Amino acid sequence: MDREEIIKILTDWNFWIKDLYTGIKRTHYVNKIIQTMNNGFIADVIGVRRSGKSTIMRQVIKELIYNGLDPRDTLFINFEDPRLGEVSSTDLMKIYEVYLESVKKSNSRPYIFLDEVQKVKNWENFVRSLHERREAYIAVSGSTSQLSKGEVSLTLTGRHITTNVNPLNFIEFISFKNIKFTDLVELVSKETEIKRYFLEYLQFGGFPEVVLNKNKEEIILNLYNDILTRDIIERYHVREITKLKTIAKYYLSNTGKLITLRSVSRGLNISLSTVERLTNYIKESMIITFIDKIAPSLKIVERSLRKVYAIDNGLSNIIGFRLKEELGSLLENAVLINLKGKNSMQEIYYYSGKREVDFIIVQGNNVIDAIQVTWSLSDPLTEKREIDGLLEAMNIFNLNEGKIITYDEEGNKTFNNRKIKILKAWKWMLDLYD
Repeated sequence: MDREEIIKILTDWNFWIKDLYTGIKRTHYVNKIIQTMNNGFIADVIGVRRSGKSTIMRQVIKELIYNGLDPRDTLFINFEDPRLGEVSSTDLMKIYEVYLESVKKSNSRPYIFLDEVQKVKNWENFVRSLHERREAYIAVSGSTSQLSKGEVSLTLTGRHITTNVNPLNFIEFISFKNIKFTDLVELVSKETEIKRYFLEYLQFGGFPEVVLNKNKEEIILNLYNDILTRDIIERYHVREITKLKTIAKYYLSNTGKLITLRSVSRGLNISLSTVERLTNYIKESMIITFIDKIAPSLKIVERSLRKVYAIDNGLSNIIGFRLKEELGSLLENAVLINLKGKNSMQEIYYYSGKREVDFIIVQGNNVIDAIQVTWSLSDPLTEKREIDGLLEAMNIFNLNEGKIITYDEEGNKTFNNRKIKILKAWKWMLDLYD
């Protein structure tokens, strides 16, 4: 590419001569990325494809400009722009030099944003070089968790802080629907509307594009195929496409279920080595996540069954095969999504003894919470099962309080000085409980 062609492509993506649409602001992500960059670290922004990473990085640029930064002191490069073709680290340096020579005017350090940077081979050496010379503030984004692992992590060790961008949690979902309330009176007046949106959230998830449009199933299907194609098939040169789709669909159909890779291999009649390899690719694309059993040793954890969940309810509900509408399973998946977004310092496990508990929350070396999830406690057998399991875990981990999250029931129960809070899921996700 010649200089003029590079400038033309970059101008379409940058704020140098025009304002660009940046969508609905996701403030907590914007603030964290700016803080990371200003503190001298590389901000690596990681998340499943179309979770909003590119938009958030443009929101960061807009916020910087709003606070007085010259637009020409920012550079955004989208490596998925087909006009760029395959970009090498040499090409990346050329693009940067063109920017410095033809666009940038001041002597201050620029803010550089490299979007879907995993498409550039050896990009980390370019980033490390700029960072070590204190030549620029840098943020990179990628749609694969490999961005912060392996060689990348070794090359950038001690120099980067990760921001994990997920599809919308329910608080963000409600803000995207322009629902606001400032006190209990307003909340009560909007409860019916909030619960209607909560059911939509359970069924179609929180990908921003899905939330803001009506043809939700079509968008989810296209999004899913895009992830499989770009982040797995093309990235890892997968040839067993039918087997890949079968395994991915199996996981999305069994959210909240206990599995082993060997059981998946037997159930789908696919060799264990193939299941292991393709499962790793699916995990790296971030459409699924696993949680382990809480156990006293790593050896026991590795031998135990794992529970599989989807990164977004829409993927589980629309892509997964379901004989009937399983709102309880979707509720459990949504609770995990919101738990993972509440505190990045906490780890999430499940408990299995004589009975089971869906989620055990650990911070540091301490178990701080035990949570059951069920659609309703109206059936006495269900209520007994959930409470008995919770009390067993509370006794073992010496917890004075546990939670049962339901769709629309709340209250308190006490058993031998151990308190169980029954919470409405939509209120819990909106942080409306003390």
